[in-house]
Amino acid sequence: MRNTNSFCTDPEQLRHRLTVNDRELPFLLGCGAVTARKIAENAGAVVYQNTRKLYSVRKLELYLDQQ
Repeated sequence: MRNTNSFCTDPEQLRHRLTVNDRELPFLLGCGAVTARKIAENAGAVVYQNTRKLYSVRKLELYLDQQ
């Protein structure tokens, strides 16, 4: 199976997904990559699928609503 090189940058479309990857996370949160990863770790939104690292959009939304 080939890796895909395309990714979504529209925050409205990303909000309707269950998970996002490392490249899409900053666009979803509207900040830099390092800050986005720190927010995701604090929210407990990191999900591992075999060797793939994804972030749960639902957990991110709940975390940010509480802040």
